[in-house]
Formats: sequence, structure tokens, C-alpha cells
Amino acid sequence: MKKSIFFKSFASYLALSLAVSLLLFLFLAQAANRQLLDSTETHLRHLAEALRLLLAGQPVAETAKQLQKTLTELDRSIEARVTVVAPDGSVIADSESDPAIMENHLDRPEIARALTGEAGKSVRFSSTLHQQMMYYAIPVPAGGKIVAALRVSLSVRTIDQALQKTKTGILRIALLLFLLSLLPAFLFSRHLSHPIRRLAQTAQRVAAGDLQTRARLKNRDELGELGRCFDEMVERQKSLVESLSLRQQELETILASIREGLVVIDGGEKIAMANASFRRLSGRDDALGKFYWEVIRDPHFHEIVKDSASDKPAEVEINGRQYLVGRAPLKSDGSAVLVLHDITEHKRLEQIKKDFVANISHELRTPLTAIKGFVETIEEEEPGRNRRYLEIIKRHTERLIALVSDLLTLSALEERGARLQREPVDLRRLAGDILKIFGKKAQGKNLRLTLATPEGERCVVCGDPSQLEQLLINLVDNALKYTERGEIRVSLERSGDQVVMRVEDSGPGIAAEHLPRIFERFYVVDKSRSRRLGGTGLGLAIVKHIVSLHQGSIEVASELDRGTTFTVILPAV
Repeated sequence: MKKSIFFKSFASYLALSLAVSLLLFLFLAQAANRQLLDSTETHLRHLAEALRLLLAGQPVAETAKQLQKTLTELDRSIEARVTVVAPDGSVIADSESDPAIMENHLDRPEIARALTGEAGKSVRFSSTLHQQMMYYAIPVPAGGKIVAALRVSLSVRTIDQALQKTKTGILRIALLLFLLSLLPAFLFSRHLSHPIRRLAQTAQRVAAGDLQTRARLKNRDELGELGRCFDEMVERQKSLVESLSLRQQELETILASIREGLVVIDGGEKIAMANASFRRLSGRDDALGKFYWEVIRDPHFHEIVKDSASDKPAEVEINGRQYLVGRAPLKSDGSAVLVLHDITEHKRLEQIKKDFVANISHELRTPLTAIKGFVETIEEEEPGRNRRYLEIIKRHTERLIALVSDLLTLSALEERGARLQREPVDLRRLAGDILKIFGKKAQGKNLRLTLATPEGERCVVCGDPSQLEQLLINLVDNALKYTERGEIRVSLERSGDQVVMRVEDSGPGIAAEHLPRIFERFYVVDKSRSRRLGGTGLGLAIVKHIVSLHQGSIEVASELDRGTTFTVILPAV
């Protein structure tokens, strides 16, 4: 059962007051007892000294009968027992008993001390009267020596009765003080617990969501300061909640307006936030709080979520539609935000474009071949007539045929995808064979073709030999087309589990603004020169595609008038 601050405080003060009253009673009772004993002892001492004056100078032993009569008479007036003991311990006279039947008192401590000349006292049980007594004895001198011991005694029962009356009075006073302390304790406990109770009630209402309530304590102490701080805290919390609520509404509006699917996955693999587009594309309106693999059952999507090391977008198919998924980590616990762009239409248009290019290339190949054949026939039949025009038609026809051939090659690469005819390929031997092919062309332009490979290194990759041959042919052919002097150098080296191949030339170089786009289809740096040299603008696009199919990478570095270097990195065997 929960106990209130008032009850605890009041009970504490009640216990404290009770303890103080009890201690006060015990202290006063003890003091009264000590005072009463001291008073009784003083009374007995004065009485003994007064009685000794009666016996001074008289032969005590000879007047025993007279003394016995005197003590008996005194007992009625002094209310105390008087005993006279001879030096040998025999009782000479006693006010309450017959001396003849009394025991020898020499072993009594107060008597023994009095016979030595000093006052003696003790509290003990009397065998004669059968009750607790207080004794006080003093010596009786005569003729320079002690002739007797005078002892005065009083029953402790009398002292206890007097003490009991005193204790009763003290107890009444203690109880009165205890009762009087209850009212201040009650008022103080109520004064202490009221602001605390009010603070607790206010805190409960705030915890329940009521941010309008305030404690408003009027105390001018620490509790009042606490109440004011609490009210300020609630006011700030209210402002913060209102600000967060506004931001939440803005965020929800923004998320609702985003056409892309957006989902936040926490460290426990559950969906913490999802906009309407994600719920629509996943087909689950109850996605919040579910495991993401319950909502989207796709192994590729699971790999994207778990791949925290990659920041590249990846494609995934969900419910028959294609999405480009971008992942961004939120915390180190594995939580992340994923954005899904619907690229289904884009993919469809891209496929239509690829199909169109492939189909038109197939359709153009036959008439272009026929045109070239007829031009060659006309040149043979009429060698001198219209030769200039025929050469122009033949050159443009050959350019169109090369363009169609490159388009067909690129379409074949895209259709084949990862279905490569893989086998171990020695790039050193492949590069040597290709340089032999271009040897005559290089000699015609006074260019040096060199192959640099470290002795003893094994530069072997697993790939499609025809495609890798096409890759190197395109790079070397490009270098020969645009280089007028110097050399073209092909180098190979093994770097860990990769083979690095470089094709370097000493040509005019490529300006920095063109480098990011040189692998795009139909992009040429110098259009007039490319047209003159028969370039189609697809050679480097084919190279890029072949490298991607072999899980490799390609980079280019160039400086104007200092040449260009293409670096191809492929996984080694």
C-alpha cells in the first residue's frame, strides 16, 4: 500500500514527539528518584546526628533499657527505625524489634563502617523486618573512643510510594507535552505535503498529455522554486511538442507528396516509417511495425537493406515493376532509409530504344551492303567516270556500315548480359597479338607500339576472349587514330587479386570538361576530326560495357598536349 508524504511526515514527527516525551519521562523519573534518595539520605543523616546528641557522654551499655524505651517512643514521632549497636556487634536497642532476639550486626556494612569512625550507608533487604530498607549509621564516641554505632533506617517502600506519585506527575506532564506537539506536527506535515502532492498531481496530468495544467505553488521556499521550475519546464515542453507536431505535419505532408516510395527500417528490421507511395507499391497498408521482409518478399531487396557498405543505387523488381533503390544509413545499429524510384516506364522506353536500334541496325545493314557493292561495281565498270562522287558515296557508306556494326555489337552485349563465354584469358598474349595487328598502321604513322609487362607475372583473367579482344582493339585503335607522333604503350601488371591494364598514348589529350562524358554513346570530343577519321562515337561505350560485364572498372586520365591513359582493372584468376 502506497503511503503519502503527509502520513510519513506526520508519523515521523509523531514518533519523534513520542520518543522525546518518553526520554523526558525517563530522565525526570530518574532525576526524581535520585533526588528522593538523596533527600532521604540527608534526612536520615540529620536524624542520626540529632539522636547522637542524646547519647553523647552517657554510658550506652548501662542504660540499654532506658534507651530502648526512648527509641520506642521516638519511633512513633520520627517514622524511622533507630538501632544502637555495641562495638562487638550486639544490638543494644532497636525502635521496632526486641534486641534480645536480633542477630549480631557486626557484618552489616554500614555498622562496620560506623564502628571505624566513619558514616556508613547501604540499601538492602532487612532479615528482621523482611523488606528493603535504607540504612545510615554513624559512630557514637565517648571518652575518646567509639562506644556504639547509631543506625537510622527507613523502608524503601515509603520511598517508592513517594517516587510513584512523582512519576505519575511526570507522566502526566509528558503526555500533555506529547498531545500539545501533535497539532504543530499535523500543521507542519500538511504544510510540507500539500505542495508535493500538488506537484505530483500536476506531473500525473502532464504525463497523461495535459500540457495546459500548472502547479502554481505560492511557497517562498525550495518547494516553491521547484514548482516554478516545473511550470517553466512544462511550458517549454508544450512549445517543443507544438513545434514537433508542426514539423511532423510538415514531414507527413512532404512524404505524402513524394511520388517515390520512402521507407525507414530500424535496427530491429521493422518498418518505422513509410509514405503512401511505399504502401501503395508494396500493396500493404499495414506496413508500419512489420518486418520489412514480411512486406517485400524479395531476396535482392533483402541484400540491398543488409548491404551497409554500398552506397550505390540498385535495381529490384516488386510486384511486376522495376524500382531503383537508394539506401542511406541512419545509425550504427543498422537502421536505414530507402528511397524507391519507379523506373518501370524508363526501363520500358530504354528497351524500346534498344529494340529500335537493334532492329533498325539489322534493317540498314542489308541496303548499306548493297549500296557499297553497287558503288564498287560502278567503279570497276566505269573507272574514270564520276570517280570523286563515288568515293564520297563509298566513304559515307562505309562509315554507316561501321556505325551499324558498332550498334549491333552494343545491342548484342546488352542482350547477352552476364551470359559470357568465360574461360581463362592470358592478357599478355592477347595484347601481343593485337599489337601485331596494328603494327603496319603504326609504322605508316611513324608511331612506336610497345608492350610492357613485368617478367614472370601471371596476368590471367576469366572472361570472354572475343569481348576482351574487342576491348583492347577499340582502345588501341582510338590511340592510333588520334596520335600523330610519339608512341602507344600497353602495360600489364598484377596487383593483388586484380590485373591492371593501361593503354597510354602521346596524343593531343582530352580537355577536363569532356572526360566525364567520353564513355557515353555517340559522344565525340572533336566531331569534325572524328568524322574525318571514321569514328562512330560508340567505341568507348562498347569498352565500358565489356568492362562492366567482366565486373571490372575503367578510368581515364588525360592532359592537353601530353597524351591520354586508359586504365582497365579486371579480377584476376
